[in-house]
Amino acid sequence: MPAARNQHGLARTIPEHVKRAVRQRDGFGCIICGKAIFDYEHFDPEFSDACEHDAGGIVLLCIEHHGLKTRGLLSRETIASHLRNPHCRKAGFSFGAFDIGSMHPEIVMGGMTCTDTRCLINLYGDEIFSIAPPVEESMPFRISAELRGLDGETILKIVENEWRSESSNWDVDIQGAVITIRNALRKIDLVLRSDPPKRIIIERLQMTHKGCRIQCSEEEGLIITDPNGTSFGANRTSFNGFDTAVAFTENGLSVGLPPPVHSAWPGAQIPSTPQKPSRNSRCDCGSGLRFKHCHGKLSS
Repeated sequence: MPAARNQHGLARTIPEHVKRAVRQRDGFGCIICGKAIFDYEHFDPEFSDACEHDAGGIVLLCIEHHGLKTRGLLSRETIASHLRNPHCRKAGFSFGAFDIGSMHPEIVMGGMTCTDTRCLINLYGDEIFSIAPPVEESMPFRISAELRGLDGETILKIVENEWRSESSNWDVDIQGAVITIRNALRKIDLVLRSDPPKRIIIERLQMTHKGCRIQCSEEEGLIITDPNGTSFGANRTSFNGFDTAVAFTENGLSVGLPPPVHSAWPGAQIPSTPQKPSRNSRCDCGSGLRFKHCHGKLSS
C-alpha cells in the first residue's frame, strides 16, 4: 500500500538524512522533556500544508507531547520556544527505561551470555556492565553500565535500568527495541537490543577504556584486549552463578570469579559465626581430651 500523501502529493515517509538532521539538532530526544522514544512532528508548516520534508519545520516529540500537539493542547508557539533550547541539549542526554522483571535478567554480549552473574566485565576496577538485586521482593533487578566509543568517550549510560544516550553523540537512532549509536555515517559504535522483561542483547560494540579495547558482534563473538596484549575471547560462552565473568587487573586476566562467601546476593550461602566450644566438651581436633586440657589450654 502506498504511503499516505497530503494535498501537495508529499508522502509521509521522511528521508533518512532529514530525520538524522532533526535528531542531531534536538539531541536525540523530545525537545520538551528529553524522552528518547519519540515521533517526528511537522509543526511549521503542518504536514497537511507542507510541500517538502524540511528539517527546520520538524521536531522530536515524545508520545505524550505528540498526543497533546495532535489534540490541539500544545501550541506551535510553545514548540518553537522549546526548539530554540531543546531539553536534551540542556541536560546533555536523552533517556528511556528498560523493562526489567523480578527474575534475574540474561545479558548477551556478542558470544558471551551471562545469567545470575553480578558483573560482566571489570576493567582495572571499573565495572562496565553490572546487575544488582531488587531493592524489595517483586521489584525489578537493576542494570547499570557505562559504554564508550572507540575514542573512549561515554556514548551510553545505564543507571538502574534507565538508559541515557549522550547528546554529544554523532547519531542515536532508535528503531523499535533497538538502539544504534554511530560515530559517523555507516560507522557504528553500539547496537543494543532489549527483549523485555529479562534479556538485554549487545549485538555490536566497539569500545575503548583504560587502554583496553572491546570488540563485540553476534557473528564474531566478544574479544577484549588490554594494553599489554592480553586478550579474552568468547564465542558461545556462558557464565552462570559468578560474581564477575571477566576481569582485567594489574595482576592479569581473571575469568569466572565466584561470589564471596559473605555475599548478600540472592541464593548465596552466608556462613554462621562459629561457636566457641565449652571448656568441658571434647576438643574438635579429635584428641579425645576435653577442650580445657587440649586446644583450650593452648589458647589460654
